[in-house]
Amino acid sequence: MKYRIGYFDSAKGFAIFSVVLAHLNTFLNWKNLLLSYVVHSYFMSLFFFISGYFCYREVPFLQFSFLKGKIKQLVIPYLTTCLLVCFFYSLLFQTNLLDRYLLDSSKGGYWFLLTLFTYYCFYLCVNRIAQLFKKEIQKKSIFVILIILLGVGIVFVTSSVSVQISYLLSLPELRRFFLSFSFGLIVSCFASHFNVWNNKTTILSGILYFSIMLMNYDDKTCIGFVLWLTVSNLACLFIINIFRLLGDNVSRLRTYGNNSLGIYLYHYIFVYFLKYFLPSSWFYGTSTWDIILIFLLFFILSIIVLELSLLLIRLTNKLKLNFLIGS
Repeated sequence: MKYRIGYFDSAKGFAIFSVVLAHLNTFLNWKNLLLSYVVHSYFMSLFFFISGYFCYREVPFLQFSFLKGKIKQLVIPYLTTCLLVCFFYSLLFQTNLLDRYLLDSSKGGYWFLLTLFTYYCFYLCVNRIAQLFKKEIQKKSIFVILIILLGVGIVFVTSSVSVQISYLLSLPELRRFFLSFSFGLIVSCFASHFNVWNNKTTILSGILYFSIMLMNYDDKTCIGFVLWLTVSNLACLFIINIFRLLGDNVSRLRTYGNNSLGIYLYHYIFVYFLKYFLPSSWFYGTSTWDIILIFLLFFILSIIVLELSLLLIRLTNKLKLNFLIGS
């Protein structure tokens, strides 16, 4: 985007911190269920919401320059950096590179890049059709209707194809986060009519978010998945509004947010090193005091990984290898 809004960058910084924390929790085999439950309620949804929010544009034609920019930002890093990191993982842990990089649904952890690029392609197609109508209200109404129909179509397709094809195309992830991306588009589309960045939205979204979270849903069930879809989008409104209220008091998070894509690309390197060198037995404890100490350790490790990723980003820029991080 051509301009930046500070509290959105802070929210992205909080999201990328949560990504690192969640991956440490998973890869270092601590597997704290409460931490996983809370973090997974918002972290990736927040990225997709913000991407959709700033993606929305009212253009009279299909902007190939926009798509070209997204190829540079998302696809090129997947073909370069992600391949190198997956190759490093396959050497370190003696796994099959092809399975991890291409055939696995998570794409070695880099499914986000391809899924977001697919969403951008969907957006351009839907927006092109909506622009065929003359009146502004017609454009926006058709845009919303088409987005909803597209979401239904994605659910139908993902439930109809074989597991192999589904994993190859990362369809589970494509289905899971389309609502958050669409919600960001719709909020941006109607921002001039309904401003959601206010204290009333903060309070209401916060109350609803925490109320549903206390229900301790299981997102692997149908009802639980619907609750997760609801809570993840409430979290987007709540978290961004919280950082709107905090203003400039979280400058380090804003730095993380400004570099969130590069951190996302590089943080796996340091997580894999930790996984390889740290025995998982370090992270087992049953007492409350053990759990608190382990959480503090993971909190500190997350900050270290973030800072090391920033150093690697600076080195990448200095060496003029910006294409590796999509810039």
